[in-house]
Amino acid sequence: MTLSEDNKRQFISGAASLLIHVGLLLIPIAATQLPPGEAISGYIASLVQIPESSGVSSGAKPAVTGESAPVVVPKKTAPKQAKITPPPATPSPAYIRAEKKEPEEKKETAATIAGNGGNGTARSEQGTVGDGQGTGPAAPARPALGDGKGQIVSGTLPAYPKAAQNEMSTGTVRYRLHIDPDGQLRSAENIISSGDKRLDDAVYRQINRSWRFATAEVPYFLELDFIFSADGKVRAEHVRAGWEDEL
Repeated sequence: MTLSEDNKRQFISGAASLLIHVGLLLIPIAATQLPPGEAISGYIASLVQIPESSGVSSGAKPAVTGESAPVVVPKKTAPKQAKITPPPATPSPAYIRAEKKEPEEKKETAATIAGNGGNGTARSEQGTVGDGQGTGPAAPARPALGDGKGQIVSGTLPAYPKAAQNEMSTGTVRYRLHIDPDGQLRSAENIISSGDKRLDDAVYRQINRSWRFATAEVPYFLELDFIFSADGKVRAEHVRAGWEDEL
């Protein structure tokens, strides 16, 4: 059975119309599968291949055997996902390893414990303390007292005992006088005797009775010789003076 040219065209047009309707029905379904940015019209054109003789499309003419033209449905391909390269991992500040620092040399403290035979002597810039044998803190510089003349404020020489003078008893007696910081005589020490107790006692009584001394920051001492001579006179000579802690 041979179809006329008009029948052919009618058949092709009907088939094309049917395919278009089917394509329109598939648009909502296919739209969800389309990759972003791809035109729907291109997808429809890929579903429907219209022969050139229909005047609708420039595609190849399908063979007509009395059956409707086959519908070519393209294979659905999953949209390609762009490969995302993660940014290089940066260490968290919490995991940043702190730069190693050289340990600082320990400074020697003002007082360090010295072995010194295991007695635990504590030494400092001011002296040695804590062992009961050290010199302790260094004493402040003090002026020298010389022979001690400037330390006697007032005083008179002892009288020559009459009995000793009549007996022509002579001699020299030396006393060491210990003076407190307030200028008071603490004690008078007879360190050299004249050989006559009457002469020694005369000096001791006179010193304790009338002599006055200068004040100082710390205790000090004076050493004097009292000379009883044959001419009946008494004189005093300064021997030395100094601070008590220097004895």
